[in-house]
Amino acid sequence: MHLFDGSGAAIIDSENINEELLGRQWNPTVTQLMKVDGDRFLVIWSGNGLGYTAGVFTR
Repeated sequence: MHLFDGSGAAIIDSENINEELLGRQWNPTVTQLMKVDGDRFLVIWSGNGLGYTAGVFTR
């Protein structure tokens, strides 16, 4: 995931969301959560996970 400011400059160069890189991952959704002390995001996807062959995962 990459995060940019309003001018298009990168705030976060690159951040891995899914820790499982093997198999398929699909249907990603990203939502911004209410700001309390900075930007917070919730990422949801379907696919393979650590120890699972299929499921819905969040981070």
